[in-house]
Amino acid sequence: MVPTESINTISFGLGGGRGGGPGGGPVRTPTAAERDQAQHVSLRRIAALFRPYRWQLTLVTAIIIASSVVSMASPFLLRAVIDTALPEQDVRLLVFLTAGMLAVAVITAAFGVVQTWISTRIGQEVMHRLRSDVFAHLQRQSIGFFTRTRGGEVQSRITNDIGGMQTVVTSTATSIAANLTTVVATAVAMVALSWQLSLISLLVMPRP
Repeated sequence: MVPTESINTISFGLGGGRGGGPGGGPVRTPTAAERDQAQHVSLRRIAALFRPYRWQLTLVTAIIIASSVVSMASPFLLRAVIDTALPEQDVRLLVFLTAGMLAVAVITAAFGVVQTWISTRIGQEVMHRLRSDVFAHLQRQSIGFFTRTRGGEVQSRITNDIGGMQTVVTSTATSIAANLTTVVATAVAMVALSWQLSLISLLVMPRP
């Protein structure tokens, strides 16, 4: 189970179980401090949610790295086509190199499918667990809590906030990792092909 402290911080942080009696009070809008407390989630608490899936996350990372490494073969195959196969009119080599580029595309696409399936599954399981724990936490709240807190605020915590975390898990985080590995692999391939042209490219690259 997710620690109760994590659930409080991720979902509500609006005074939780310190509610009044059935009579309650007027419905009020949460203060800015309460919103900040509800929205602040430390990396340590987020990591606790994904700790049971560390091996799956390691596999996703390995797939992303493997996909970037395999994709590095494409520029070398293309160089062989331009520098060797076409000038020498070697049809057999040209077919072999073309088949290699096609194989690279198929392998990277297969890696992408597997990586997306695993990361999406992890995200769905974590979000299901989090939603279930938040709902169970709601059942333990006093009537005063629901009297003071708007119903839309409660629904927003369960749907929008947790849904936003799911987007981060299933797409944003994996996209960042894939882009970083792609940048590194591209830089290595550029230097291996021609360090002089790579240096010129870096010199003329637009600065932010």
